[in-house]
Amino acid sequence: MNEAFFSLKDLIEMKEYAPTRIFSLAPNPEQIEVRHVTSIERATKGFIRRGEYVLTTAVYWTTEEKFLQFVKEIYLGGAVAIAFSFMENADGVPESVKEFARERQFTLIQLPWQYRFADIIADVLKRIERQQRQIIESWNELQNELLTAYLHHSTLHAAVRIIAKHLHEAVLLTDPQRRPLALSAGSPGAEPLSPERLADFHYFSALTQKNLVLGHLYLGKQQLTAQQIETLKPFSSSILVPILLWFDREDIIQSTRTSLIDDLIWELAGGGFGYREEDFTRARMLGLHLNHLYKCVVGYVCIGKEDVSDVWLDENADKLKQHLIQARWSALMTVQNHYIIAFIGGDEDPYAYMRNFLAAAAAFDPNLGCAWGVSNDNAGKTFEAIYREAKLCANVCRVEQGPGHAYSPADTAIYRMLLPALKSAEASRNAEEFLAPLLETGEDKRTEMLHILNCYFKNNFNVCETARELYYNRQTLRYKLKKAEDLLGISFQKHEQALYTELCMRLCGFRSNDAFNRL
Repeated sequence: MNEAFFSLKDLIEMKEYAPTRIFSLAPNPEQIEVRHVTSIERATKGFIRRGEYVLTTAVYWTTEEKFLQFVKEIYLGGAVAIAFSFMENADGVPESVKEFARERQFTLIQLPWQYRFADIIADVLKRIERQQRQIIESWNELQNELLTAYLHHSTLHAAVRIIAKHLHEAVLLTDPQRRPLALSAGSPGAEPLSPERLADFHYFSALTQKNLVLGHLYLGKQQLTAQQIETLKPFSSSILVPILLWFDREDIIQSTRTSLIDDLIWELAGGGFGYREEDFTRARMLGLHLNHLYKCVVGYVCIGKEDVSDVWLDENADKLKQHLIQARWSALMTVQNHYIIAFIGGDEDPYAYMRNFLAAAAAFDPNLGCAWGVSNDNAGKTFEAIYREAKLCANVCRVEQGPGHAYSPADTAIYRMLLPALKSAEASRNAEEFLAPLLETGEDKRTEMLHILNCYFKNNFNVCETARELYYNRQTLRYKLKKAEDLLGISFQKHEQALYTELCMRLCGFRSNDAFNRL
């Protein structure tokens, strides 16, 4: 390989923070990747990440048994090494701990007391990040070289040789039946390869497109270990995506990237994103940087005031995406089912996105519109959480206001508060029984009374404002409100009774509306 990860060997050989002694060292430390670094003093179960370098002063270990248990938990958590720092440079590591580490081939070292953990952590992180940056740049170069070879109509054999040159290892590409398609050196023949022949290679990945397996990629074993193969997996798209170009040359560069981005965004929204190092690396390789604040914008697509059909979406989804791209929407955008989904920067204006979309969509269909939902930002929340938040806002907006409007979480607060009551038969029955005297009056009178009360509650029980909005004089409005009080047996002058009436009306309104029942 042209680049190497930051290894345990690199860590041990750091001159600035050289260990005073090494109690035990894992074999082949140059093949062990250091991915993280932390300092910890107490119980560690569930806190250690795989590939972590752990620093500790061991000041809380009062017995040898606790000391050993602590080290075992760090080892089982997947750490690559633990470094002790004892006051006055004393050898405080019990023999049982050393014996455990030697048996497990787990790296234990001691550092001088004067080393500051904060400095070590900062330095190690800087080296890891620098190495990762170099690796990503190198893989991008490989991807660009493969794309250039494709655009120059090079053969699949040439592409495989490019990969082999980058990895300093043999590369084999087969079809789904394990018949060889290309080999970086020599000719494997045309017959399906035997298990014995394939035993000379590590299996790397299947090449898939639209849920179809098009082939299999193998990497040789002379230079690459199984551990190194695992470190290559996060960068597999740099190899797999360009190789797919040779299987389908029609617009595949854009369509493959778009498909991968669509899949990734749907993983974010649907909860399928793993939030592991390799997942974030895969996103970066697609030009998506997820370690920032985002908010979600969801649009429920309509034509006029009507929902679009599934047939319309099947025929026009790609065109819709193109208009969103023309409207300069975020790269984190897709169209799924009836929804436009976008994750935009936390400081960006979602309403500017909506305006740009309407302007671009006018040429596509002047009647195209959306009922919008906008989440809060994702500080402390997953992408799935803010997607569900924005989707609920869009759905409630569609029912209450229709296309051309937008709701935020503040606009759905009452609906979300009443959700448990909507699912409770008893709460709904109580609300209906309370409102029954009003609901059982004649239809015209009931419609007028409900309209008056909704307006009265919306205007914060202000008679003057309500009368002005309804074009009633105040005396007439007071008379009608008194009739409602008499029917319900309450007084709107008593705050709790007025509030209970409003909540019961909201609850019955949500429950009786079929559109709300489908949310």
